[in-house]
Amino acid sequence: MADDPLSRMRGRAASHPQGVDTVFGLVVVCGTLFAVRFGPSGRTLGVEDLVTGSLACALIATRRRWPLPVFCVVTVVSAAFNLHAALVALLATSVICTYTVASRTSRRVAVVTGAITILTV
Repeated sequence: MADDPLSRMRGRAASHPQGVDTVFGLVVVCGTLFAVRFGPSGRTLGVEDLVTGSLACALIATRRRWPLPVFCVVTVVSAAFNLHAALVALLATSVICTYTVASRTSRRVAVVTGAITILTV
């Protein structure tokens, strides 16, 4: 049973968390950019979307190593971009990073970061 394909995939994923987070970031960013381009708004993606998508991917990829600093960067950047334009990639990144902080820190820190995310999103 321990030699089935799913167990091997889990073992590889557990031994390379940075790679898993990078792939996860790419999936989130590609999904959100796809939704922006082909969703109800149907707007054309600009340079701003691609830059924030790249930033979001990098932040998701580093969220496990530095949960609180990455959360702070995501919060500041998403708040700044929300004043300019609603960019879905950063909003999704903000929620993902909030979850990471909540799962790796104390309850008090989790409540504070959750409240900050609610205010900025």
